[in-house]
Amino acid sequence: MEDLRGKLLVAHPKLGERAFSRTVVLLAAHDEAGALGLILNRPTGLEVAEVAAPVAELPCDGLVYEGGPVEPDGLVVLADFLPTIEDQLEIDGTLGLVRSDNGPPSEVAPHIDQCRVYAGHAGWGPGQLEGEIAEQAWLVCDRLPGDLFGDDADGLWLRVLERLGGSFAQLAHPPEDPRLN
Repeated sequence: MEDLRGKLLVAHPKLGERAFSRTVVLLAAHDEAGALGLILNRPTGLEVAEVAAPVAELPCDGLVYEGGPVEPDGLVVLADFLPTIEDQLEIDGTLGLVRSDNGPPSEVAPHIDQCRVYAGHAGWGPGQLEGEIAEQAWLVCDRLPGDLFGDDADGLWLRVLERLGGSFAQLAHPPEDPRLN
């Protein structure tokens, strides 16, 4: 099994499941036990300071994003760490998840370059994600630097499909009603 940690999952336009329709998911963990990811392109409009004031001390954009349908009341912080921190849940390189046992946000903040706060996460059991990829519910691709912390989270799904090119770029703009095509 190929470890897809750090890769992007791009929902195929035909994926009708509301929870994942037109989403881009960063895989934060992937092994034989299953997978964990964060939906990158669904800002909620809620401010971090409103839902978790201490977390607002972290260098994030101040918004809470919908991370996925699993544990929607829990917060997950995706961070690009500076090399000064040692104990983090590493995704790859300096990218990781802030651990609650790293200390209070005021102590962790100096070790973070940038971060985003997510309500909930996406999860798959053993073999479940691989099956969905085989059924072409997801396209797997590498991420680019602006994908995780860029200014236009809402437009990420379209941008990733367009940069994949060819038929994927055409999929980025399906007609509202395919019968009229």
